[in-house]
Amino acid sequence: MKKKIFLKSKKIISHTILICIILSLLLTGIGAYLINENYAIKIGNEKIPYKKIQQIMMDLYANQKNLDTTKSDSFYLKNEAILKIINHTLLKQYAKNIHLIISDQKIKNTIQSLSFFNSEEKFNLEKLKITLNNSGLTLKEFINEIHDHLLVEELIKNINLTSFFLPYEIDQVLFNTFQERYVRIITYNKYKLIDQQHVSEADIYAEYKLNQKKYELPEKFNMDYILINLENINNNIVVDTSEVEKWYKKNIEMFTLPEQKRYSVIQTHTKEEAEYCLQQIEAGEDFSKIARQRSKDIFSSLNSGDLGWISDDIFIEEIHLADLKNKNEISKIIKSPSSGYLIIKLVDIKFKNIQNLQSVYSIVEKRIKSDKSKNMFKRHKENIENLINNNSLNLIDLASHLHINTNKTGLLKIEKISNFLLKQLNLSKSDFFNHINLNSCDNLLQKNQLYSDDKNILIFCVKNSQSKYTQPLNEIKDKIIKEIKNKKFMLQTRINLEKIITELNSKNSSEAINQLKNTGLIISEIKKVSIFDENYEDIFKKFVFNMPEPSKENITFKIFNNNDKIFLVALEKISFKKANNLEKNILINQWKEQIISLNLEALLVNLRNSTKIKSKILEKY
Repeated sequence: MKKKIFLKSKKIISHTILICIILSLLLTGIGAYLINENYAIKIGNEKIPYKKIQQIMMDLYANQKNLDTTKSDSFYLKNEAILKIINHTLLKQYAKNIHLIISDQKIKNTIQSLSFFNSEEKFNLEKLKITLNNSGLTLKEFINEIHDHLLVEELIKNINLTSFFLPYEIDQVLFNTFQERYVRIITYNKYKLIDQQHVSEADIYAEYKLNQKKYELPEKFNMDYILINLENINNNIVVDTSEVEKWYKKNIEMFTLPEQKRYSVIQTHTKEEAEYCLQQIEAGEDFSKIARQRSKDIFSSLNSGDLGWISDDIFIEEIHLADLKNKNEISKIIKSPSSGYLIIKLVDIKFKNIQNLQSVYSIVEKRIKSDKSKNMFKRHKENIENLINNNSLNLIDLASHLHINTNKTGLLKIEKISNFLLKQLNLSKSDFFNHINLNSCDNLLQKNQLYSDDKNILIFCVKNSQSKYTQPLNEIKDKIIKEIKNKKFMLQTRINLEKIITELNSKNSSEAINQLKNTGLIISEIKKVSIFDENYEDIFKKFVFNMPEPSKENITFKIFNNNDKIFLVALEKISFKKANNLEKNILINQWKEQIISLNLEALLVNLRNSTKIKSKILEKY
């Protein structure tokens, strides 16, 4: 796969972005994709599961502002997610290959910097554990995620060190950047000259025949559809108090909190270190202080050894071996199969507790609504599938049978209809076009007029259509005449301006301007153009700054021609703005970012060319 993947440095370098990525992965359930499953893409020897792509897609969708309807479907988001994963994985693998190292202390500092896990400006291990538990991610997997992101960040920092300007390069770039160029715009009265252009019948016919494809109108369809959405069903369900009470009593075990114990731990690599720590504790030294200073466990040491609350129904071998019964009881040294040597302290105990109905009322209510809506959705789905399989109804009959209204798209091109429908579904365009059956609404429904997933049921048919056809010449004759006149104007204007430039090149500045005034051309006042000027398009600024410098005696002339715009630019003089240190530093930093971005892109191109990337789901868009 040789698909271009563009990568801006600021999207990688920012520590804030790193934090957002980690939190996003946690909050959307990254743990699910770390289990064994079929992979979606293979980068070198590393397999990326489908669920990882799905999580990145969710994050992309949630963070898009002013979402473009053409780019909001899963087709676009899927490819964006894959490209991000490829870039990150390639950089991570490269960083490992060149033996970049991330220390445990740096990982600790990064975790402490995540304000999401802080309570009262202090790192809260319990909050982290709850988040990890909800996401399905283990502590080890979380550390690996942070390690990999820090590894990429470290690689970027190393690239930064090679991205610099020499003093003379800075002077040269500043010299060019802070130029102010003074120009005049010289043009004809476009609309007057366009009206003067002669267009023959032969011209019209030739233009029509040559560009006949341009005048084709695509086939259009007016589609009726029924959309049943799980969320809408859920919103319309009402649950009364008696239902909540009954469900609560039946499922009381769900709201029974088992006994919990809060532990602290000191972990060491050697038995000698553990013995020293235990001696200090027995001599009266504070357990949490020793844990903070000497424990090798990344997470608990950040929180003075605190492991948080652990239920009795969760089996942890080392805690089982410690067999602590009373508050503030401290274990002997325990040899752990995987974590060196441990000293464990029982800090506090919470006895078994049943949550009352009032405290969990909204949870129970949501659960009942969810169960009811899923059952109702399932019944709708089975009912519709049976009716369609029996070839017994058309769309109108089905809507009447279900007591719901049909919706209409209006007369649209098939691409616009698909965009319209796909906005309501998590479905790619290619999937939709493979699935769609343009069957008439008068006919009985077929299987492939039904699309359904876990949240949506969509049935559609064609109410009426308009065939593809080429507009006849008599309908678009005026439009063609305007196009021909504009083309003739552009061609004649270029020829005239080239002649004028030839005549003016031998004139000094004042003579040239006076001669231009006598030609009937429209000459603007002098305009100041700078790189930072927002009054002009980038393409025009680039054009002006690529013009040869004028001499003291002569003006530089050049024709600007872009789309339907054509005029003569006269560059009369150049001056230089004095920039303060702040402006210079801002510019230099922007240039450095551009250099870093180019270096990263070059590195990624090489990595992609030298790494085998296998994917069956990356599509063009």
